[in-house]
Amino acid sequence: MRKVLPFLRWFFAICLICVSVPVYAELEKHALVIGNSAYRDSGWILNNPRNDAQDIAAVLKDIGFAVHNGLPLFDLTHERFKAELQAFSNELPEESIAVVYFAGHGIGTYRENYLIPVNAQLTHVNELPSKAVGLRDVLATLLSKNSKGFNIIFLDACRDTPLEGKPFNGLLKLNPVANRTFIGYASNEGETASDGVGRNGVFTSALLNALREYPGEAIDVLFRKISGKVKTNTANQQNPIADNTISEKMCLAQCETQSQNRWWYAVLGAALVAILLGQSDDSVSSGEGGDEDRFTINLTPPAQ
Repeated sequence: MRKVLPFLRWFFAICLICVSVPVYAELEKHALVIGNSAYRDSGWILNNPRNDAQDIAAVLKDIGFAVHNGLPLFDLTHERFKAELQAFSNELPEESIAVVYFAGHGIGTYRENYLIPVNAQLTHVNELPSKAVGLRDVLATLLSKNSKGFNIIFLDACRDTPLEGKPFNGLLKLNPVANRTFIGYASNEGETASDGVGRNGVFTSALLNALREYPGEAIDVLFRKISGKVKTNTANQQNPIADNTISEKMCLAQCETQSQNRWWYAVLGAALVAILLGQSDDSVSSGEGGDEDRFTINLTPPAQ
């Protein structure tokens, strides 16, 4: 019987620790994926945003995201862009991980970044507020439903779109942005993003690779890998930057080290409980228990 006690002691100790280690329910994960290529009215046609959106949607599904409408959205007009954004926001639980990905044309001014619908006919930056979708409006729409969650935006949209009154190329940081927000830009302020020569844009290609290879990395670490890859592939001509107000360790997939540490905590805790139980058992066998708990071995040889 006493040979069984150590096994039982460890069994119950491990059960106790495993149920006591907090298991945090994963937040629901939702994504809105948009690729705008066919800017026929303006002549700003792009080759890769459709491919980019298709591939990003597939990878996000693989790591557990529910993609709005089940598919990426292509070539959105101004009216449909705003309608789909609002519909996506309405789907969000009160606390979730919401990702918006946009590939297409984007224009920055000193006050705002704008994502360009395919039907926008623009000649001057003053027309942007009425004919394009402001990035601050995108974020405000997400925050209206997901203020307690995480809002992540990836923009492969820093193409050169010459307009009158436009003082620089590309997009710019929004500073300040709301808490628990991450905005990843394909290039630095004043730079443009390459549409790429293969299936995907340079930034999206690096983003896809990172999501496939390192989905369990914290978002800031993940983006540093993306940025480094883009810099290398463009000889530092394109340098992705980010707005980041996420102080917690937040991963787009389950954080790898978090799940690993949970098992270490369980094992170490179980060992501690087993030691304490062993000490208690030793004290009983040393005399604190009743006679029935004691036994002796007679080593005196029998009389001749």
